[in-house]
Amino acid sequence: MADESYPSSFQPPTPSATPHASSESDLANVKYTALFSGVVYGAYHTSTLKSTAEKAHAEKLYAKKEALILEAKAKYAELNKKAEVAPVAATSTAEINFDDDKLDFGAVILAAVENLKQ
Repeated sequence: MADESYPSSFQPPTPSATPHASSESDLANVKYTALFSGVVYGAYHTSTLKSTAEKAHAEKLYAKKEALILEAKAKYAELNKKAEVAPVAATSTAEINFDDDKLDFGAVILAAVENLKQ
């Protein structure tokens, strides 16, 4: 009697076959999706860590080179220190020796201008 209520072409699904087959394929899809997602995330994370480490290493090398340059500049300035020339405080041009090699012409001119202002 139960078979007569369904049309002849329709077969009711068996409860044990259909849910079991689809749940296995769904479970396999979830497993492989999770695996692929983990591999992609791992590759991204590794790339991020490498780039951060390379940037830190480059900054460290730059700071070391900068320190060496500053040290070299200080050493060069120390070795090539010029004797500072005291400004000439002459009141007239007769007291200035223009043949002197250490004569500071800028100081002479500034002193002459100051004398003209007074």
